[in-house]
Amino acid sequence: MNLVIELDALSQFQVKRSEVTISVAPGATGRDILKALAQALPALAKTTIDAEKGAFFDREMWLAYENRVGIPDLGVPLPLEDGMRLLILSAVC
Repeated sequence: MNLVIELDALSQFQVKRSEVTISVAPGATGRDILKALAQALPALAKTTIDAEKGAFFDREMWLAYENRVGIPDLGVPLPLEDGMRLLILSAVC
């Protein structure tokens, strides 16, 4: 299934785009999504996403649903639908 990931301002600056579409299997976890995102945008694997662990380097970064509700446990399968939008949020202004 395809997901659209909207990037935070810092990530947008690094990769020169505001969003990216990735493909994940049904029942994917937040870790799976971050690994797919790092694969789609390798620059993020150097600064934002630990691609090996499927986690953020910074504890102030969040994966969230489009309604801005954060996903606290990246290891749990997520209720995803094809075409769904997720957000990368940062507490840094």
